[in-house]
Amino acid sequence: MFATSTRRRTLLTATLGSSAIIALFFPVLTYGDDDDGRRRDQRIVHRSHRVDDRTYAEWTAAWWQWATSFDLASNPILDADGSQATNGQSGPMWFLAGTFGGSAVRNVTIPANKHLLVPIINGEWDTVPGFSNPLGLPDPLSVDDIRAIVAFGINGADISCEIDNRQVSNLRSFRVRSPVFSMNMNSELASAFGYPVPYVRTAVSDGYWLIIKPLSAGQHTIHFAASNAATGFALDVTYNITVEE
Repeated sequence: MFATSTRRRTLLTATLGSSAIIALFFPVLTYGDDDDGRRRDQRIVHRSHRVDDRTYAEWTAAWWQWATSFDLASNPILDADGSQATNGQSGPMWFLAGTFGGSAVRNVTIPANKHLLVPIINGEWDTVPGFSNPLGLPDPLSVDDIRAIVAFGINGADISCEIDNRQVSNLRSFRVRSPVFSMNMNSELASAFGYPVPYVRTAVSDGYWLIIKPLSAGQHTIHFAASNAATGFALDVTYNITVEE
């Protein structure tokens, strides 16, 4: 339901950011080939691979459970400068966040050996009744219904991502549709988005996501941006990252 461009949700958390940031570190890029012959960016975990025995799709569901667990003041999606970026982080995956539309520049320090999950543009919809949706589907919504609704906010989106001022290749191959999942939302956040109760039993996500392999110690910049003419949603986010030794 979270639609960052509409009151109901498709929480398109695509990201805030700024544009053209010059990276402080320039890695040597290496590429392999996917089975279809397209170049594969070796900085990015392949779509078929797992991190900590979780697939891309499973990590995107975990991201939504994380992102909806904070109140408004501490929510990383609403974070203007990176001061909330460490909230709720644990394990081998470090979650980056988009915005509900607009731009943001965040300065963060992260531990070594962390994979980074990047939501270039994403959305969520669920079966909680009482919300309008862009397809005009009536309640009660089925799982097929909510998958179609959330896909509407992703289809046709323009997307980009750069790591240390080097563009990531083949972004279109990183569209990820989550399994069905549940969320126990922060009560303040739930109320702000019009949910009658914080617990959401049946939700799905769709979007473009990257899992970046652990970065070397030092300074890095990740910039991502997305827009969708059909919904009017746009975001532009820059992370200036210091990876600890």
